[in-house]
Amino acid sequence: MLTSKTTAATEIDRILTDCLVWARPVYLMLPTDIVHERIPATRLKTPLNLVPPENETDIEAFVLDEIVELVERATKGEEKGEVVVIVDGCAIRHHVKKEVDELVRKTRFPVFAAPMGKTAMDESFERYGGVSVI
Repeated sequence: MLTSKTTAATEIDRILTDCLVWARPVYLMLPTDIVHERIPATRLKTPLNLVPPENETDIEAFVLDEIVELVERATKGEEKGEVVVIVDGCAIRHHVKKEVDELVRKTRFPVFAAPMGKTAMDESFERYGGVSVI
C-alpha cells in the first residue's frame, strides 16, 4: 500500500522487481488521498535489478544430493527404469529455458513438455518426445 508520495517510486520499483524476479503476483494499493499526487520520474532512468539472489549453498547442496540419489535409484535400483524430464510453463516464467536445455543435452534424458511448456524445449532435440498429457 502506497502511503506517501516520498516513498511511492521506491515501493513501486520494489514490487515490480519482486514480481519479475520471483514470477509471482504482486499487489499495489493506491489510497484515494494520494491518487493525484505527482512524483518525480527520475527513478525511471535506473533499470530494475532483475538478477535473482544466489542460492543458499547448503540448501542447494542438499537438493542436488537428493536429486542424484533419486536418479541413481531410478536407473540402478530394483525398479530400474528411465529418468525423463518434463518441462512445464515455469521454465519459461522463471527464465530457465537455457538451463533446461543444457540439463537434457548433458544428461541425455528423454524430455517431454507439459502443454503449457510446449515452447520451452527445442522440439528438434533428438530426445524430445513431444507433449505429455500426464
